[in-house]
Amino acid sequence: MKLCAAVFLFIQCSFASITLHAQCSIYIQMQPHVECVLPVVVNTLEVLNPCASPPEFYSLESGDYAYIEYRDTSCNSICLAGHSVVITCIQFPVGFDNAKMDEPIKVFPTVFQSVVHLEGKNIIKAELYNNCGTRLKSFTVFPQTGIRLLEYGPGTYYFKIFTPNGVQVSRVIKF
Repeated sequence: MKLCAAVFLFIQCSFASITLHAQCSIYIQMQPHVECVLPVVVNTLEVLNPCASPPEFYSLESGDYAYIEYRDTSCNSICLAGHSVVITCIQFPVGFDNAKMDEPIKVFPTVFQSVVHLEGKNIIKAELYNNCGTRLKSFTVFPQTGIRLLEYGPGTYYFKIFTPNGVQVSRVIKF
């Protein structure tokens, strides 16, 4: 069963000459360096200077976390800091341990057919991502009738929900 899921992700996440693999293992945080925001490996504090990366990488902002894979390269970049790399895989964490989050946002139902509800105080925006980490849609209005997601096929999706106190990521499954 796990092999089938890995093969599915490998096929679904291919683009150009870079392929997203089923598991990325290097945990990074985006941090400011001079006039750039660069990925820093959390365990080693190594600063990386990406020369090429999947499009999803560019949605990361200072303070965001992700899992990546990379390979060494030599290239010139406007950011003259860090180790030059090509990012070959990116995945977003499924959840955050965010001590500032006073009241978690409720996302329900977790298994749905067409509508998902986001309920909580001070939601600034929410972003919908697919299983490959591609941002599909951004929401700033949350009707009481719920968010209709009829245009998307069956699969696993993630809501990245922004509040003044932090970010919450919730997984939902469409059948």
